Order: sequence, then structure tokens, then C-alpha cells
Amino acid sequence: MHSVELKVKVRSLKDKIFDIIKDIERYPDYMRFVKDVKIISSQENKITSLWSLEIDGAPISWRQEDFIDNDNFEVKFKMLEGDYQHYEGKIFIKSFDEHHCVVNIIANFDWGIPVLEEYVKKVLERKARLALGGMLKALKRKLETENV
Repeated sequence: MHSVELKVKVRSLKDKIFDIIKDIERYPDYMRFVKDVKIISSQENKITSLWSLEIDGAPISWRQEDFIDNDNFEVKFKMLEGDYQHYEGKIFIKSFDEHHCVVNIIANFDWGIPVLEEYVKKVLERKARLALGGMLKALKRKLETENV
């Protein structure tokens, strides 16, 4: 299992940030790697969705379940099926100061190719960091430039 942890400081309020994070169907509008997100079912604090990304020309897709914890400003996600063997993690927000918060993402991957993993591990981790980091940067840019 491989883990990626990233964070970004954002000049915005927790509530605003969390509203944007939960609005996953809008991600393709401002996240260049995300090509499509479709919600296939939604309950009170649980969403099932289909994701399509393209990273360095390679298409990636999966079906995901999100568990939303509004009280703690946290979304836990888990891949149900898709191009990886295993993908899960969480995105959460912590206050930094009066005007800033820190958005954190922790993701765990198993690419499901043990024979090749020794040779391509660094490339796959770089692509995972690139995609997740790009999502955080896009979120920051949206919140800080559009005064959401």
C-alpha cells in the first residue's frame, strides 16, 4: 500500500471550503485532471459517484463512495471498483488562523501490479501526487480568486 499526504493553506472560511469540497460534480469545471464526476446515488451523508480523470494522457476511472462528516469538516472516500486494486482516503479541513484554513488530503493506493511495482512505483506515486496536488491547487485558486 502506498500513501500520499498533501495539504494547502487557503484564505477562506471552513464552511465555504467544505461546501466546495462536497460539490464534486463541479470539479471538472476547475480541476484540469478531472474529466467527469457523476453522482449515481446520494443519501444523507453518503454519496456514490463515478469518476474519470486523465493524467499525462492516461485515462483513469472508478466508482467511489464518500462518507461526509459535516461536524468535523471531513470526507472519507473509498473506491468500490475501478482501475486500481485499492484507493481510499480522506480530505479534511483544519483552522489555521482567523482568515485561513488548511485543507489536507491523505490517500492510500494499491495499484494491483506487484510484479511491475518495483519498476514503476515512483512513476505511479508521482502521478498520484500530481493529480491530488492539482486538485488542491485548483480548490485554492477557486476559493481565493472567485471569492466563493
